[in-house]
Amino acid sequence: HVVGAETTLSLGGYGYKAGLADVHVGTIEATTVENKYLGIRAGRRIVMHVVGAETTLSLGGYGYKDYSEMVSQVARTFQLPANRVPVDAVWGWLSKASSSTAA
Repeated sequence: HVVGAETTLSLGGYGYKAGLADVHVGTIEATTVENKYLGIRAGRRIVMHVVGAETTLSLGGYGYKDYSEMVSQVARTFQLPANRVPVDAVWGWLSKASSSTAA
């Protein structure tokens, strides 16, 4: 199930004309089901933090410049003051992940 509400970030004028339609962030809590082929046990509770970008740009084929343009647009979107709260949440996810993997 989804924890809290999914948040759509403000595009602040960088929107659709540049190829970026929407950026969403959210958290999903789930319980695994057994998959013997992948070695996954049933019943394990997991948390997935999701950042999704909807774009009209192609990320495959020969349009490699499109990928860098999309990343640039997402970065600019993350820098907008209107997006501070959801972006702070994303940084929190990343800092917890990096601290839990540090030895």
